[in-house]
Amino acid sequence: MSMAGVFFACMIGQHFPASTVIYANIVFMREFFVNLGVDRSHFTRLYEQLSTSYKTGVTLDADSIVLENETAKGKIDFISITPHLSLLKLNIQFGEDVDIRRVATKTPSFYSCLFSLKETVDLHAFSNVDEQEMNRIGFSAKHSALYFSADVQALFRVIPNEVSKVIIIIFTVNALKELLQDKDDQLISLFSGETVKGYAAMNPLMIDEVSMLFDLAISEGAQELFFWGSALKLIASLTHQVYLEGEKLKQETGILEAARMIQVRNLLVSDLSGNCPAISAMAEKAHMSLTKFKSLFKQMFHLSYYQYYQHYRLIAAKESLVFGKSPTETAYEYGFSNLGHFSSAFKKKFKVSPTEL
Repeated sequence: MSMAGVFFACMIGQHFPASTVIYANIVFMREFFVNLGVDRSHFTRLYEQLSTSYKTGVTLDADSIVLENETAKGKIDFISITPHLSLLKLNIQFGEDVDIRRVATKTPSFYSCLFSLKETVDLHAFSNVDEQEMNRIGFSAKHSALYFSADVQALFRVIPNEVSKVIIIIFTVNALKELLQDKDDQLISLFSGETVKGYAAMNPLMIDEVSMLFDLAISEGAQELFFWGSALKLIASLTHQVYLEGEKLKQETGILEAARMIQVRNLLVSDLSGNCPAISAMAEKAHMSLTKFKSLFKQMFHLSYYQYYQHYRLIAAKESLVFGKSPTETAYEYGFSNLGHFSSAFKKKFKVSPTEL
C-alpha cells in the first residue's frame, strides 16, 4: 500500500516554518498543539485550530465542537463545572493518524487527568528538560489513565478509523482544597508542586464511570451536579489506584529500585531506530548488578530486556507498514541489519510477512 499525506501543525499564536518538506509515499501525521486550561478560552482556541486545519466540517455549537468531514467525525464537549474545575469529553473517529499534544507552561497552576477507553492508544508525558525520560504507556494500552501538571507536556496519539473516547479533567489544586479542607493529604499531595506526572491502569470503578459519561443521557438541569460528582469520583479513584500500585511496587522491589527500572524502561523504548542498547550499560544506569537487573526487569515488565525492546520495535515497525512504508524502508528505519532479518523476526511475531500487510 502506498500512501501520501500532509503534516499539519497548528499552534496557538505560532506559525511553523515553510521549510517543512512533504515527501511522496510517506505519511505525515496531522498534529495539533493545545494548551488545556480550566476556562473556556482554551477550548475556543482548540476550535480555531481544528477549523483552520480541516477547512470544512468543523462547527462550534455552544460548548461543543462538532466534526463532520472526510477525515474526522464526532464531538468534543467542554463542561465548566466550577471556576476551578472543568471537563473535556472527546468522542471522535479520525480517518488518519493524529497527534494531539498539550503544550507545557512554566507555572503549574492546574493539573489534568486523562482517562481513555480506547483499545489502541499511545499516551505519553514528558518534561521539557529531557524528552528521553518519557512515561510511555504501551502501544496498545487499553483503559489507561494519565495525570500531569501544567509544566509537563502530554501526547495523545490516535490510530485511524477507531473511535476515541477520552475524558480529560482539568482542575486547580484549589478545587480539591475547597472541597476537602485539607482532610485528605494523600489526594492533595498527589496534585501539588511542580512536574507532577504518572499513570495507572483504570480500575473497574473508573471504567464504569467513564463509560457512563458517554452512554448516559443526562438532563440539562442535572448535568452540572452529575459531572461534578463524576469528576471528583474519577480523581479520587485514580489517586487510590496510584497509591495501590505504588504500595505493590514497594513490596515487590523497593520504591527506589522500581523508579530506576521505570526510567530505564522509558529510555529503552524512547528510540527504536537502532540496535538495542547494551544491557550492561542500562544496568549501570540503574545502579544494579547485571544479574539483579535482568531478574528485576523481567519481574516488572514480564519480558526479558532484549525481548521487551524487540517486542516494541516490531510493533512500531508494523505501524509503519500499515501507514504505507515499504518493508525495506521500515527495516532500515528500525535498525534491522537487512531485509531478511527483519522479515524473519516480523513473521515469527505476527505470523505474516511484512509484504502480506
